Amino acid sequence: MRNLIVDKQSSARLIGVMLTHGVTHLLTFNIDDFTNTAGIVVVHPQTVIDSP
Repeated sequence: MRNLIVDKQSSARLIGVMLTHGVTHLLTFNIDDFTNTAGIVVVHPQTVIDSP
């Protein structure tokens, strides 16, 4: 359970830094950790590969 809490804290810190610096897109394999993130567009790498 401890790892889950640490991961959520790390995700929240990452989003905070992104918003502070105006970064609007996040490329990640773990999109489930960022489902409720206002102001950030979460992109899975496979969608980048599949796009024309």
